[in-house]
Amino acid sequence: MSQIDYDSIEKLNEDLERRLEEHRRERIAQGKPAEKPEFIPIPYGVILLERIEPVREFLVKYALLINQSKRVPAFDLSTLDKYRPDLELLQAVKGVMTGASGALMRQMLEVIEKSQKKVAKGFEAEEEVAAELSKSLYLRLQLLDKRVRVSDEHYWINMDYNYYKDNPELDRDKLEYERLKANPDELEKGLADYRVQFESRRDEF
Repeated sequence: MSQIDYDSIEKLNEDLERRLEEHRRERIAQGKPAEKPEFIPIPYGVILLERIEPVREFLVKYALLINQSKRVPAFDLSTLDKYRPDLELLQAVKGVMTGASGALMRQMLEVIEKSQKKVAKGFEAEEEVAAELSKSLYLRLQLLDKRVRVSDEHYWINMDYNYYKDNPELDRDKLEYERLKANPDELEKGLADYRVQFESRRDEF
């Protein structure tokens, strides 16, 4: 997994854009807004991403294991269930990067579950399922890495503030992030309020 297949990544990006446009049309046809609602501030989104970092680490290790063994490891994904509420809540975070990162991780978990079921049913050779799964995870991990480090004006990670030193909005977000980290009770109360709002608007997602 050391060599990056930029052509495949570009094709996946184009495919994602096409699917997004199709998804917008489907949402409108269902009576939903073309875009999902975004109401959670970026500082909360960055904290959510930090909290689900173990999921990203698992996905990287799982992909490496598939690549080395040419098999689909029988890992019980229910052990990651405690992170799923935060992954789900990322859908409502303002800005493209945070939401995309959460979506990519959710997609990878779904692909792993489907692949494990294929192997369990025995309708396809495990080596073939493993090869397909490895490629799917690899491409999404490359996109995830890109989204974690390439930031828009409202999003940052690894606290690379110098890039945004002339952006007053980001400075405000940075201070709010630090304030929330220093006040865990307020953070949890805020997240609980956003979860209630998310549940009340779940049919819009």
